[in-house]
Amino acid sequence: MKKTKDKSAWKHTQWHLPVGAKARLGKGWLSSNVAWSPDSKRIAIGSSVGVWLYDAHSGDEIALLTGHTGPVSSVAFSPDGRMLASGGSWWDGSIRLWNATTGTHEKTLSAHSGWVLSLTFSPDGQTLASGSEDESICLWNVRTGHRNRKLTGHTGGIRGVAFSPDGSTLASGSEDETIRLWDVVSGSHKRKLTGHTGGVRSVAFSPDSTVLASGGWDNNIYLWDIKAGGDKRELAGHTGRVSSVAFSPDGNILASGGEFGIIHLWNTASGAKERTLTGHTKWVSSVAFSRDGSTLASRSDDNIIRLWNSLMGEHKRRFTGHTGGVKGVAISADGKMIASASDDNTVRVWNAETGEHEHTLTGHTEEVTSVAFSPSGDTLASGGNDNTVLLWDTATGVCRHTLTGHWNPVLSVAFSPDGMTLASGSNDTTVRLWDVMTGNHKQTLTAHARAVCDVAFSPDGLMLATGSDDNTVRLWDSATGRHKGKLPGETPAIRSVAFTPDGKTLASGSESGAIHLWDVVTGDLTLTLTGHTESVWSIAFSSDGMTLVNGSEFGAVHVWNAVTGTHERTLTGHMERVSAVAFSSDGSSLVSGSDDHTVCLWEANTDANDRAITGHTAAVTSVGFSPDGETVASGSGNAYGNEDNTIQVWNAADGTHERTLTGLPDRVTTVGVSPGGRMLASDGSWDNNVCLWDVATGALMQTLFGHTKRIRSVVFSSDGATLASGSDDNTICLWDAVSGDHKRTLIGHKGGVNSVTFSPDGTMLASGSDDGTIRLWDVVAGAHRRTLAGHEGGVRSLVFSPDGGMLASEGNADGTIRLWDSITGVHKRRIKGNTHRVRSVGFNPDGGMITGHGDTDGCIYLWHAVRGERNRGLANVVWSSIIGGRKRTLTGHTGAVLNVAFSPNGGTIASVGEDGTVLLWYTDMV
Repeated sequence: MKKTKDKSAWKHTQWHLPVGAKARLGKGWLSSNVAWSPDSKRIAIGSSVGVWLYDAHSGDEIALLTGHTGPVSSVAFSPDGRMLASGGSWWDGSIRLWNATTGTHEKTLSAHSGWVLSLTFSPDGQTLASGSEDESICLWNVRTGHRNRKLTGHTGGIRGVAFSPDGSTLASGSEDETIRLWDVVSGSHKRKLTGHTGGVRSVAFSPDSTVLASGGWDNNIYLWDIKAGGDKRELAGHTGRVSSVAFSPDGNILASGGEFGIIHLWNTASGAKERTLTGHTKWVSSVAFSRDGSTLASRSDDNIIRLWNSLMGEHKRRFTGHTGGVKGVAISADGKMIASASDDNTVRVWNAETGEHEHTLTGHTEEVTSVAFSPSGDTLASGGNDNTVLLWDTATGVCRHTLTGHWNPVLSVAFSPDGMTLASGSNDTTVRLWDVMTGNHKQTLTAHARAVCDVAFSPDGLMLATGSDDNTVRLWDSATGRHKGKLPGETPAIRSVAFTPDGKTLASGSESGAIHLWDVVTGDLTLTLTGHTESVWSIAFSSDGMTLVNGSEFGAVHVWNAVTGTHERTLTGHMERVSAVAFSSDGSSLVSGSDDHTVCLWEANTDANDRAITGHTAAVTSVGFSPDGETVASGSGNAYGNEDNTIQVWNAADGTHERTLTGLPDRVTTVGVSPGGRMLASDGSWDNNVCLWDVATGALMQTLFGHTKRIRSVVFSSDGATLASGSDDNTICLWDAVSGDHKRTLIGHKGGVNSVTFSPDGTMLASGSDDGTIRLWDVVAGAHRRTLAGHEGGVRSLVFSPDGGMLASEGNADGTIRLWDSITGVHKRRIKGNTHRVRSVGFNPDGGMITGHGDTDGCIYLWHAVRGERNRGLANVVWSSIIGGRKRTLTGHTGAVLNVAFSPNGGTIASVGEDGTVLLWYTDMV
């Protein structure tokens, strides 16, 4: 595990960076409990960017462990110190096991459907207990990674779990205000302890296993006598809610932390409060003793870890970075300095070449919202929620001027190109112009009706653009302050504005996700960047004006071609809103600041992707063959609260796993493989986008933006030139499969589009919708040909026969398959016989057989396409080498079948199910 000694090196800023990032400035916000290694040499703490390991004596960072797709909510060391467990939050819900010596990831445990709020190892290190927001506790075999059992009974999230030191009992504390005791061997419930009148946030056993301590949101701490049947004793003294309790190794002291930043140390024999530790400014969410009992570690919502001498109560050390969200970033003109403005009331100045922190500028009394360097780089301006603008000397960090006049928070600041004037936009609806040398107020610009969120000077300094919550962009003469006009049209809440380097174009980003490009001279709207669905909080142009980037609501930085408006790539790594983005003057670097308390420095032209090789661990909802029949691709959904959010690629001949496509934040609904099998298309994991993947490398090639709701179906044309996608927004989009350009949107359905399929010659497209209809479209002209109606509910799946003359459709609600003449639209046959809802249909390549399957009966049915008779039922329980002989099992069906597909030669059927498995079947025996 790397630990850098060279002070000029990047240190932690280079560890496990997001793809394309050069450095991370700041350590993210702390999001979990603090855990000591058994030898008391290391401290682990979860954050918004991963798990940090610190040297407990020097305070140096040892490593950053990354892999969770959300902030880390809990951590625990194994008793021998060789393993570290971490639990995920938000959409993650997984547990990762790490080699605590090397920092390598060893296993991922998935079963919880909510945050993993608490983790603890058994005394022998063989079992890991996890408590979750989903109200369950899981016991895991650490060696195999298998779940031994699931303990249920609580009616609220599990905030604390603790093994008794003798290993026989597990205690769990819950939001349901109760504590439960469980037999570890049998998993049986032993006793319920009641008395708290608020959620129980923490539980801890005494070293002799006889006493259990609990802390709760009722401001109370109780000591429970386990041997006496649960008698309790109250420790009174907290005036706020208690979030964490911990016994000292000798059992003589109990530490408790909670609201108002207070830590109390209690004598467990007498119940008396011995000492109060103060220093944290916000909620203390975790306390933990070192094994020798000499040091107490505490973690607080002030984003600081503190170490205390537990005997004397003296403060020993603190670990911190930015302790608030980053609201503004700026790069100096020479590219040597980065400034970041934060909710922690400070501005930090960083060396952009080494990543070292150089200055912390303190002077604002409330959150700092914006920051800007003067063109010469010798002055830094910052605006804050304290209604002031401060001008700083960047060399010394000394405040030169305090600019007052705004009567509400200052949201944005910008220097004129000559550095002589500063503009500030405020929540008070005004823009003020200031003399930078003297700090004197020059003018106040009034026209906006609501907060001015962003200000920007044109490159020649003659014009000022302002964007406001009043949904308008306005232009001003910067010399006279005269209002020149409002750009036409209204877009909800303009959050950011930026000029191109030549000053001819202005970009505006809004709360609705829209990015508009305007001709500054005529005021005409020249281009709209479509496909963005998140609020746009920041915008910046590259120095050549060819690239535009924006920071989004949920942590992504999007890169666009500013000339064509096409989306080029997405930079992911931030966990929360990206409030600020800025290019270096040469355009080679991009900096972004986020509410996750970090600043990322990116290579502006990098478009790399990482991938990991795993297997499906949740329901598989979609499957497709490559045209040559050699490859099967499957996309994962969820079942029983478990998600793996991957696409798996398999060898159809022998069933071996070839590749995993990762990077999607949620379950995959649909996949399609291009002719030749080189490209794969999928939905963007419920984010309204289409993803194109390189099957050979596993890399995400492009993300296609255009739909406004989630994608239900994707399919390639037979020549591979066109990709079609159907969406819950009731539309179908046609795309150039090579360039990713949007070709056409087909509009007409009154409900979500569940399925799209091309005719074999590629001239016709069929679409099935929740509105119960099927529409046939001319692909070249984009014209609607006819509508087919007959199903009693939504149409879930469609497929053309190999000769294109017949179309098969399934009715999700009516449980039928219907056959249609695709030329005339005449309904030819209704096939009944499924015992449950039908979810998918597919033709044999010779056109003589189709498949259908039930939603919950676990069977696949084969039908004669001409007579409509059912040939065989392929059940996942009873197998026969003659009737529906099973060809190969990749993992093994145990639940409902969700999707089926024929191989191109018709010899194999692939089926996928809710149990997370893919099955291959013989059809030549049917």
